[in-house]
Amino acid sequence: MGFFSRLFGISKTATPRDYGCWRFLGRKIEVDLSRAPELSREHGAMRIEAPGLPVRALVLRDREGNIRPLRAVEQGSTLSIFLSE
Repeated sequence: MGFFSRLFGISKTATPRDYGCWRFLGRKIEVDLSRAPELSREHGAMRIEAPGLPVRALVLRDREGNIRPLRAVEQGSTLSIFLSE
């Protein structure tokens, strides 16, 4: 899956096992950290994408333990990502 997935923009980062750990409200994505075990370990990450969501987002935990939301902005739209426990 390496070369062709990168060629077609397919991410290696997995989507969350529990799709209920996040929700999209207005212009905000809210992630419930208690339901996102992917983010409980160092360098953990998950990809958020779904039909109707204007962007694909990536949320990761860095080596210091901070959770960093990243987003791929498409067509000039921006989203805020909120984390809750």
